Amino acid sequence: MKKAAFRLCICITLLLSLGLLMVYNTTSAEVIDKSLEADTHVALLKQLIYAATGLFIGLFAYLLGYERICRLSPVILLLVTVLLALIFVPKVGLEINGAKRWLNIFGFSFQPSELAKFFIPIFFIHWKLKQEKITLKNFLKILLYIALPIILIFLEPDNGTFGIILSTLVIVFFLTKVNFKYWALPLIAVCTVASFLAYNMPHVRSRIDVYLHPELDLRGKGHQPYPHCKS
Repeated sequence: MKKAAFRLCICITLLLSLGLLMVYNTTSAEVIDKSLEADTHVALLKQLIYAATGLFIGLFAYLLGYERICRLSPVILLLVTVLLALIFVPKVGLEINGAKRWLNIFGFSFQPSELAKFFIPIFFIHWKLKQEKITLKNFLKILLYIALPIILIFLEPDNGTFGIILSTLVIVFFLTKVNFKYWALPLIAVCTVASFLAYNMPHVRSRIDVYLHPELDLRGKGHQPYPHCKS
């Protein structure tokens, strides 16, 4: 067990080091290229602070234990839902490129949807372990509880996180042996409607168009996918 934990720490350290190197390489080059007055180390220092914060949270979660985290998941998910709602409050949530996904606290921004990725499945598992039998009625009740944060994430819009959460829930439903007919057809309906709505969002449609026709934006999003693009 100790050897596995040690190897895991080595892998995480290597990935973190590589990520920090890439962040510094990209941001410092941009500052120099555009003759910006910002310090070339600002982004790197921010990432180090994020890494230290993540390490502290990870250590706290380890000491707390997964059983306590499961028991606290209803309260935590409620707090995450409140944070997701605050994104839509003017001057509280940040809007970048037409999407409202970030909260700005003391100069540092973060996405509450990142917490939702973890605690929506955890909350469902915690609820499932307390059920002797899952009926359609109590399954619909739990879906209504987790639907609110999922809808808020879709409205930001954050289609990537929305898709990840739905995919995770499908796996959880399958592993916890929820009756297939309870969730399969509703999920297909939700995905169909969500796909239609997402495609009609300007930023989503532009990404699809550039992916299919990268020559439309060779100096922007189409630079990498276009095979014959020359800088």
